[in-house]
Amino acid sequence: MDGTIRSIGEERAFVLDLVHYALTVPSFPVERRMQLAAIARARSDCAKRISWTAVFTRAYGLASRANPELRRIFVRWPWPRIYQSSDCIISIAVNRQFPDGERLYFGRVHSPDVRSLQQIQEDLDEFQKGDPAKLFRSQYRAAKMPRLVRRVGWWWKMDVDYKNRARRSGTGSISALAGQGVYNRLHPCIMTSSFSYGPLEDDGNSLLTLQCDHRVMDGAAAARALNSLCDFLSDQVLKELQAIRE
Repeated sequence: MDGTIRSIGEERAFVLDLVHYALTVPSFPVERRMQLAAIARARSDCAKRISWTAVFTRAYGLASRANPELRRIFVRWPWPRIYQSSDCIISIAVNRQFPDGERLYFGRVHSPDVRSLQQIQEDLDEFQKGDPAKLFRSQYRAAKMPRLVRRVGWWWKMDVDYKNRARRSGTGSISALAGQGVYNRLHPCIMTSSFSYGPLEDDGNSLLTLQCDHRVMDGAAAARALNSLCDFLSDQVLKELQAIRE
C-alpha cells in the first residue's frame, strides 16, 4: 500500500515540546459533577456574550488566589524545591483553523482573580480573532528554532528562570472541548494544575476535572481547590453574571 510521509512542521514543534515536558509531571485528577443550570440561565440572560471558558477562568483565578497551592511550582534544578508565585495567570489552549490546517496556541489571561468577566472575555475573543503572529509571538519564534535549542529554552524557563515562569507560561491552564460535545479530561499537563470541563448535560450537570502535580500537592489539597472553584462559581461568579443583565 502506498502512503505519504509528512515532515513535522513548525505548527507541531511547540506541542511536541509540551508533551515531552508533560511526561515528567506526575499529575493526577480530582473530579466532581456540578449543577450549572443557574449559571447557564445567567449566561443566556447576559447583555453581552460571556463564554463558559470565561466563566471558568474567572472562578479558577479566584480559587488560585484563595488556595496558594495552585500558585506553587516544582523546581527540579539544581535541587528540588517549591516556589510560590504572587501572580495568577491562566493559560488557555486555543485552536485556530487556517486554510492549510489547524494550529494550537496558548494564550495567557493575566489576573483573572481581579478582572471582570467582560475583560476576560475580551482576551479570549482576541485569542480567537487576533493576528496569531503577534499574539503568540514567542511561540512562533521558538517553533523556528532547532529542537535542541528549544529544549534548552524550556529548561531555562521551567527550572532556572522559574520566578518568571508564571509570566511566561501561567500558574494554571484550561483545556476543554465541551463546545464540541466531548470530554478532554486528561490532557498533557506541565503546570501544577490544569482544569477542564465537560459538556452541559440535560439535567444541568457538568463534569469538572482538575489535574494536579503530585510533587506540589496531595489529593486532599486538590479536592479543596476544586471545591473552592465550584463555590466561587455558584456564588461570586453567578452574581457577576446576573449583574451583567443590568
